[in-house]
Amino acid sequence: MEGVETAGPQAPPEAPGREPLSVPILETVRNAQSTHGLKHQEFSRYRQYCSRRLRRIYKGVKFLHGRGRFQKKALEPATVKDARHVMIPLVASERAWAHAMDLKNEAESSPAPGPMRSHLQRRLAKAAAHAAALCTLASACCDSRTSLEAQAYALLMAGTLAQERGRDWAEAGAVLARCRALLAGLAAAGTFDQQAVCRYFLDQVEPAIRYCQYQAAREGGGTHAAAVAGAGDDAVAEQLASQLAALQATPGGGDSVAAAHGGAAAPAADFEWRGAKFPVPDARTRAALQAAQERERELVAGQADAGSLEKRVALSDRVAAAYGDALSGVKAALALGQSGSVEELRALERAVRGRVLDLTLRRYSLVLQAADAGRARAQRRRLAGGRAERGREAGAEARPEDAVRALDALLAAAQQLHDLAAELGGSVGETIMDDAAAMTAGFQAQRSAAVAHISLAARSWREAASLFARAGELAGRAVERHQECERVDEEAVRGLVSLQSSAAAFRAVAAAEAAAEAAALGDRAASDVEALALDPNAPAESAAGHAYLCDDWDAPQAFVGEGKSTARIARIPPRLEPIPVRPIVLDAALNYITMPSLAHRVAKKAGTGVVSRLFGWGER
Repeated sequence: MEGVETAGPQAPPEAPGREPLSVPILETVRNAQSTHGLKHQEFSRYRQYCSRRLRRIYKGVKFLHGRGRFQKKALEPATVKDARHVMIPLVASERAWAHAMDLKNEAESSPAPGPMRSHLQRRLAKAAAHAAALCTLASACCDSRTSLEAQAYALLMAGTLAQERGRDWAEAGAVLARCRALLAGLAAAGTFDQQAVCRYFLDQVEPAIRYCQYQAAREGGGTHAAAVAGAGDDAVAEQLASQLAALQATPGGGDSVAAAHGGAAAPAADFEWRGAKFPVPDARTRAALQAAQERERELVAGQADAGSLEKRVALSDRVAAAYGDALSGVKAALALGQSGSVEELRALERAVRGRVLDLTLRRYSLVLQAADAGRARAQRRRLAGGRAERGREAGAEARPEDAVRALDALLAAAQQLHDLAAELGGSVGETIMDDAAAMTAGFQAQRSAAVAHISLAARSWREAASLFARAGELAGRAVERHQECERVDEEAVRGLVSLQSSAAAFRAVAAAEAAAEAAALGDRAASDVEALALDPNAPAESAAGHAYLCDDWDAPQAFVGEGKSTARIARIPPRLEPIPVRPIVLDAALNYITMPSLAHRVAKKAGTGVVSRLFGWGER
């Protein structure tokens, strides 16, 4: 086929003083397409972006085509000194491809699509030619992975051109099948991010291969369809195997991922979570999990030395991030359908998710402990009259809202753990579901107590007493749920029992404050009622026997109060005073008055008959 030849497996040249270039071709294309218009199928916008970027690269590497008249310069491997030189044919190919796709969209709605079809095929041929030039440069000047990515990109462009021409569907399917095999091999030998990039292009190639199989079956029966299905694997199997083996043997290949994460120690073949072991079939995932477990051991060992909450939370976040990377690797292997059984990968993915949820519970438990300690310090400070305590650890006061937010996060994590255990199933899943239900009951009791403390600080005594009573009831139920579990968490049970006793004590305090406030309000209301008077000459004194400034401006008294007493500026609410009312007048004689007639002043209506109009009798 014209313009679809790709360079064979060539080793990078051993040029003295220059190392092979490394260019992430597929990742660059994916990022550019997703950022500059292809999310919304705006091929014209993407084409304009490629033109601007190509111009910037030309000026950056000083690869201009003459000053006045255009004189094309050939890009030879000997002139390549920078990775931007390799980007020139790549961006040119993307620009031609975007133009072809834009023409294809216009041709679908055009009444005469013939010329546009020819034009878009010429642009696709141009894109395939630029991709072949990229493959030649990469095989001569770049490392093995860049060369393989360039070959995969050239095969993709060539397959797209052959599919658009529609001359030989078997040949188009064979080219795309080789591209699919090469992308799968690159994904198997790459990192997690590289696997996601290869998956992005595989999602584009697989529907095109199925379409070629369908068209070949329509034209030539099952023979051509079978040829399309098997051409990619049989034609270049040995070549692809040798290239991928060479890629994995290089320091940047797939074996270095495990070496980078795992170090000298051999990664464990199983992952253990809550007493159950899950096999790890993928070597890279195994290394990532081992790195996360090492960070978790560092967290456990460093908690005794880390005094502040920020340090302990930061350690927990780093461990959770490490497990998040391992979880991304498991999901990538599961999406690619590689590295063993799919059921084993799904079970491993659930186990890693469960470990991440355990770390989330541990993190917000630390935040909750700090919030409770800050609230206790604030209460002791108020009891001490605002003076700081001596001999106790100093720390910033925590608001009661901080504890409520931490408990909301703990409740959400416990619910996710319960749902995950339901997916896991079996005896292990039932045990985890019981533990999650007990944790949820305990968090609900603590949240009720935290909200009660907020009401207590706001002097809402009745609400606080009701919430503390509710917290005591929920704590009792949570203790029962913990005792029903297979493994009883004694520390959680002790905390819930302590919460019951403290809730009862605070409930008594809130009830006493509510009763005292009700009594004070009754006494104040009685004194205010006694002070009410309608006599305007009554002395302007308050219930406490003090005059106000607005009532007596000339009195030589101090109206601002003494010490911490309230200033007496004006009485709120003001005193009751009688005010004059306008008299009510009823007009009782109106119904007995006869009004004069105005009929003689009303205009008469002119005649409209036929006779009156003829002889003018209807005129005035």
